[in-house]
Amino acid sequence: MTPEFIRWTSFPMLESSGKGILGLSFLIGLPVLLWIQEPQQWFFPAFAVVFFLFTLSSFFFPTTYELDRSGITIKRLLFRNRRGMKWLKRWVVGKDAIFLSPYARRHWREQFEGILLLFPAKHKDMIPAVVKFLEKHHPGNRIQS
Repeated sequence: MTPEFIRWTSFPMLESSGKGILGLSFLIGLPVLLWIQEPQQWFFPAFAVVFFLFTLSSFFFPTTYELDRSGITIKRLLFRNRRGMKWLKRWVVGKDAIFLSPYARRHWREQFEGILLLFPAKHKDMIPAVVKFLEKHHPGNRIQS
């Protein structure tokens, strides 16, 4: 019996403490170095912090994934992405993640339009449940890697 609704949260910064410390030191260190270079210029260090926070937001902030019969919802800090099951044509099961693709076969635009469902170490046992859910609600092309 598969559930009708699956939800989990991935927070890469807390899951790998070494990368988290490195990321925070980079986020703080680069603007400090820019400010030391030019103390009167506050714009560039502030811009660097905002730029890196937004570009690396999926690392620094938690991402919540919700999977139901009608599709997948990805909730991040500032936005929500919803894709219906009709969009899904193929999925690839990896060791730590499942990649959802809008194309039935490999395509060069897949990396831009696909969705990577990340599973933290404590939720790796959910991968078979999500695969079962996908097979039940969308019997499409599944690839095991």
